[in-house]
Amino acid sequence: MLQSLSVRKLVSFLPLLVIALVLVLAGCGSSTQSKSGTSSSGNDMTSQQGSANDHQSSDSQSSDDQGGSGSLTQLATSQLLDKGKTYNYTFKDEGNYTIICSIHPSMVMNIQVKADAGSSKKTVDIQNFAFKPAKMTIAPGTTVTWTNDDTTQHTVVVQK
Repeated sequence: MLQSLSVRKLVSFLPLLVIALVLVLAGCGSSTQSKSGTSSSGNDMTSQQGSANDHQSSDSQSSDDQGGSGSLTQLATSQLLDKGKTYNYTFKDEGNYTIICSIHPSMVMNIQVKADAGSSKKTVDIQNFAFKPAKMTIAPGTTVTWTNDDTTQHTVVVQK
């Protein structure tokens, strides 16, 4: 009888243990990474209002596909962006790029870089769990700035 009672107590706590485990594991996937020599402003990853993390498209790292079709290469990942924070990335090479949020992989943006497109600077707003605009065409050398307007943290992951 005593064993049966303790087993029931253990089973009653099982859903709470599962939820705790899921929450712990969800927090483990939010790490960021950068490579030395790719930041045009150093590795200054401060969290002051309006701070920017700048990267250029010359560095690459293999990554699993997280938002497009086929195998993509991860070129850069921002730090966690709080509300009002920005992230800059300069696209040097022509091609098609997929941008995702590593925390919310359903957030997807596509950027086409081609020689006959105009502009040297573009902005993207992160609002309501979406990149706005969701698509753009730019010329090589264009710097895109993402601004998080959500109260939720987001990241910018550039893939090609």
